[in-house]
Amino acid sequence: MLLRESLGISADGSEKAFAQRDVEDMLKRAPPPIVYSARDPTLNTQHVFVAVDPSGGGASAFSIASIVQGPSGFMHVRTALTPP
Repeated sequence: MLLRESLGISADGSEKAFAQRDVEDMLKRAPPPIVYSARDPTLNTQHVFVAVDPSGGGASAFSIASIVQGPSGFMHVRTALTPP
């Protein structure tokens, strides 16, 4: 996986970073709420990360991910939205 990610060497795609069940369990769990408080700024989200992978995303060859880190350190990630 390291060669594929760092050097762009092609692979068969059977190697995965996470087990399928772990991914499914993560998507099913309810995240803690994202809180905004004008009275106590220590409760507010302090970090937002955005990453772009120009060679990710399958056939589209482009991938964008965003993650919000709450004050407790919890990383909020959500599944892709599908158009109605």
